[in-house]
Amino acid sequence: MANKVVVLMGSEKDLEFAREIGKHLEAFGLDYEFRVASAHKTPEKVLEILREYESEKVVYVTVAGRSNALSAFVDANTVKPVI
Repeated sequence: MANKVVVLMGSEKDLEFAREIGKHLEAFGLDYEFRVASAHKTPEKVLEILREYESEKVVYVTVAGRSNALSAFVDANTVKPVI
């Protein structure tokens, strides 16, 4: 897939909010997928997810409840855009 948005959630508790983001992405005709990994609890899983998309054109949208650690962690470990 040429262009994709990866909505990365810190936990499954963020799914309801992420679904709202998905509705807007659909309105723009963008392909997206949801992934779950925590910067605090499963940082290696976050890194694995980032490696999966290394060769693809993606933008990451991070959603992590009350913490902004996921955004910073993803941004520090990729050259892709992070929102």
